[in-house]
Amino acid sequence: MKKSTRLFELYKYLVDQKGPVSIQVLSEILDVSSRTIRYDLNEIEDLIKKYELKLIKKPNFGVLLEGEAEEQFKVFAEFNDFYNSRHFRSAKMRKYLILYRLFQKKEPILIFELADLLDVSSATVSKDLDQVEEWLAKRGLALIRRRNYGVQIEGAEIDIRHAMKSLLNESYETGNMIELLNKSNKKVDFKSRLEHGYNEEIKNLLGELNLGEIESVVKVAEKELGIRFTDSAFTGLIVHVAFAISRLLAEQDIKIDSERLKMIKKKDEIEIARKIGALLEEKFPVEIPEDEIGFITIHLLGAKMREGRADSELNENELEYLVKEMIRVVEKYFSANLSADQKLYSGLLVHLQAIVNRIIFNLPIQNPLLEDIKEKYSEVFEASKLAARLIQSEFYVEVSEDEVGYLTIHFGAALERINFQQKKKAKVAIVCSSGVGTTNLLEVRLKNEFKAIEIVDSLSSLDLEDNEILKEIDFVISTIPLSLEAKDVIEVNPFLEEKDIEKIKSYLQQRKIEYGIFDEAEEESSSDKLPLDYKSLLAENSGLEPEEIIELLRPFLDQEQIPAALEKIKNYFAAEKEKRKTKVDVKDKKNDLLELLKKDQIKIIEKIADWKEAIKEAGSLLLAKDLIEERYIKRMIEIVEDKGPYIAIAPEICLAHAGIEDGVKKSAISLLVIKNGIKLGHQFDPIKFVFVLAPIDKKGHMPALTDIMDFANNKELMAGAAAAESEAEVYKLLEKNFVG
Repeated sequence: MKKSTRLFELYKYLVDQKGPVSIQVLSEILDVSSRTIRYDLNEIEDLIKKYELKLIKKPNFGVLLEGEAEEQFKVFAEFNDFYNSRHFRSAKMRKYLILYRLFQKKEPILIFELADLLDVSSATVSKDLDQVEEWLAKRGLALIRRRNYGVQIEGAEIDIRHAMKSLLNESYETGNMIELLNKSNKKVDFKSRLEHGYNEEIKNLLGELNLGEIESVVKVAEKELGIRFTDSAFTGLIVHVAFAISRLLAEQDIKIDSERLKMIKKKDEIEIARKIGALLEEKFPVEIPEDEIGFITIHLLGAKMREGRADSELNENELEYLVKEMIRVVEKYFSANLSADQKLYSGLLVHLQAIVNRIIFNLPIQNPLLEDIKEKYSEVFEASKLAARLIQSEFYVEVSEDEVGYLTIHFGAALERINFQQKKKAKVAIVCSSGVGTTNLLEVRLKNEFKAIEIVDSLSSLDLEDNEILKEIDFVISTIPLSLEAKDVIEVNPFLEEKDIEKIKSYLQQRKIEYGIFDEAEEESSSDKLPLDYKSLLAENSGLEPEEIIELLRPFLDQEQIPAALEKIKNYFAAEKEKRKTKVDVKDKKNDLLELLKKDQIKIIEKIADWKEAIKEAGSLLLAKDLIEERYIKRMIEIVEDKGPYIAIAPEICLAHAGIEDGVKKSAISLLVIKNGIKLGHQFDPIKFVFVLAPIDKKGHMPALTDIMDFANNKELMAGAAAAESEAEVYKLLEKNFVG
């Protein structure tokens, strides 16, 4: 029997007794030792102290509970609260509670203490600790588990801080913790994903700190930096500072590598961080050391701004160039025009500044929307992963899926703005008993009215029974009363009257998330409804102003459509102007890869010893032409040994390079094709295409990288190159794709 249950049963038994009961009898009734009964009686005694009840315990007398029934009932109510606060029903809840306790304690916690806390067996706690250990390992921390010692978290303080923030992100209702600040300042209980009893753990982790005072300090930082943080960045900084203070009060200060600290001290934000430190020292009984100042600086650099701008390792011109190339990758993936979308460009530029700083200073970020993004925007996520490879290549580090998820939001919004994304159509079957002619008419009417519907088949009600088509379709449109368990049925008139159209629209709108369908009624009145021949009119009258073109289009438009149509035409000309200004010409840009990758810089081999030899072999193609120095090859290998297999950019493809200062004489690219592939220790193994990039500056090679991403996304081209018998054949395939 669980302890909480046993205490309740013991108390209930004592309430029911009119006279004293011996400890021996109690131990037999509850099937535990007399010693355990004595411990339990002590706990019950503590519990009833605040009530007008008394537990009498005398040798040779037994145990007796004295007091009024009303007071006894109050204790029953407290037992109910006790159950709610201590009974954690799922393994996930228990995992989070264990983590909270471990982060709070400096000394080891014994297994039986956790079992008592969670009201479960020691065996269950051991299983929960396996999950805790796995969670910590992903964040660079170890769980020490020793018999007669207990359990304890071990790791660098910087990783502990990141993990504490991650724990709060995962377990707290809002994910970005905006609500946390408001509720804390108002002294309201936190609302967590877990049940009662969890709130205290959050408060204990943050410490008894006035978050309102920390908020005022962060506002000073905003003012000094001349920026405005997004809500999530703002609250994230507050929580970071709260953790820093609580850990410093517990004498757990952070240590930053001396080389990294030197880099941080060169940043302008260090002075703002020092000011924050001084203000915190005035408000709290702590001394903020220089390493903590450095850590605050890192958070200032990694925070995303709503207004203003942040500096990064790349200058503004280089960042702008990187953003344009990332947009180009996604454009090519979807064959869409995004280059004129200023909202996308400015949003990515601000976001990229934060990403670059987070990468450089190893500041992890958690995206609470990641799984939803991957599920609902899978194609955009894949395209964003390709675009993120440009960042990866630039900074010798893999970009996390959490960061890619945020990029996906930017690109997804841009694609929505041009209504580009292909909506998933609702697949339907038509059931009609009035003959082929009526069926055909209904099909035509449905196709004209609903672009979001795909008619899979037309059949009779008898044909529909036990038909495999039921597995393929989403619902049925029928002209006769029909009852199906497996699918919804919408009954309509064979001639599809107005009320039938409204009925189907209502059904689709209710399920627009499931089907990815937008409100069709809105689409009908949108600004996209220009006449079918508007492009030819624009082409024939390109010298006209937008207002003059509207006069040409007026016969085709309803009066209420004119303002939206005018806006669309202005956007059209703005896009064309942007193309001319930046000289974005697809045909010219397709030469970029082959400008750097010449025919004699390609080599095909059957196999090679390992990835180091592969880099040497690919690098030697450039060394032989005096395009790089020998030290450049050595440096590429050193970077992979230091940073890990970041050079794997897509399945079967890696892109190796070093710095401009490492011995580059002229910008160039080489390609080694390995028929049998090599192992790099990455999920993209086996690697069959080893590109080596030697850049002479930070942006001139970017278009070529974009083309390499295009190569990575072209499975047919990759298969052809892998099967090629000669270097000339590989070059010809590349030429066909990037020139023709």
